[in-house]
Amino acid sequence: MELEYWIWLQCVLGFANRRFSRILERFSSPRKIYETDYASLCASRLFTKTELSHIEETPVERARQILARCREEGIEIVTYSDKSYPESFRALADPPIVFYRNGRFDLSDEVILSIVGPRLPSEYGKKAAFSIAARLAHGGFAIANGGALGIDSLALKGTLSVSGKAVAVLGCGLAYDYLKDLAQMRRQILADGCLLSEYPPDYPPSKITFPLRNRLVAALSKAVIVVEASAHSGTLITARNALEQGKALYVIPGMPGLKQYAGSNRLLLDGARPLLDTVDLFAEYAPRYPHKLDLAAASEPALPRKPARAEPPASPGRAEVSALSENAKKLYDSIHTKTFLLEALAAAKTLSVPELLVAATELELQGFIRAVPGGRYTRCG
Repeated sequence: MELEYWIWLQCVLGFANRRFSRILERFSSPRKIYETDYASLCASRLFTKTELSHIEETPVERARQILARCREEGIEIVTYSDKSYPESFRALADPPIVFYRNGRFDLSDEVILSIVGPRLPSEYGKKAAFSIAARLAHGGFAIANGGALGIDSLALKGTLSVSGKAVAVLGCGLAYDYLKDLAQMRRQILADGCLLSEYPPDYPPSKITFPLRNRLVAALSKAVIVVEASAHSGTLITARNALEQGKALYVIPGMPGLKQYAGSNRLLLDGARPLLDTVDLFAEYAPRYPHKLDLAAASEPALPRKPARAEPPASPGRAEVSALSENAKKLYDSIHTKTFLLEALAAAKTLSVPELLVAATELELQGFIRAVPGGRYTRCG
């Protein structure tokens, strides 16, 4: 069985090995590597001393144990040679030799966006992640991230609230008891989405596994959306992966001077696109994937199709307005027509253009205004 030799090779070379492609090109298959004598492997100069030691010391029985464990858990194993292996993974400098998946999700036939952010987000970031994910999923996008606490889980829950398709790329094995509080969310994901991991079923998470999995999150996605990130946030690793892979990078603009936006606002200076409303994403991708995305959904509220945490109300009361930031209050109080253009409000000079964009994003995410085609907004209620 060739599958066990692919798993064996992963055990030998480890994860995110940048020489894997050259090694496979030289030896044609993992089984050929297993059957090649030690002297010939040394002569190839493709393996480190540690890897040569692993080749000598790792029996194929170890791979068979992992294979048996996957069968127990109903986990599918996808190898580099399989037709179902994503081309975006194959294009990586350090592609996974094998990866493990659970669910019925066809990665090759979905338009995937990643929504990422910190584990301890602001209240604004929490609402933004849930609301944006729900609206994008409502229109046909699949939403991916690492399935961690904070922005990751809120975005996935927003996706699930409208019966959308979600993908969680875990930094541990799929059978590992990771974040028990999110176990129910992961079970819900399996209904229409999937769980992925580069690591064998019972492999534990570590400081190394999480950064490595971020390259896979970026690779799966057409674009990465950063909700918020401080100057040293791990979220920036996924953002850098996206840029290195040539993926589009969107950032929700944050209030200048606040620490939680220092990293994400810096991305805007480095060339990331500001995400002002979800209409922009539908306009960008719907013409390319008309069989998957619904442009009309960009101007419709993403109403839950099954019990879930409610979206912000459409008709805010004064108590809710008082909870807004000062700039959002100014913008809300300056809206005197049902439908309006931000450019017209900018002419009043009440707020600078960057402040206006941040305030408009806050109002939309809180349910006070709604983006409609033509770059316009309409006041709710």
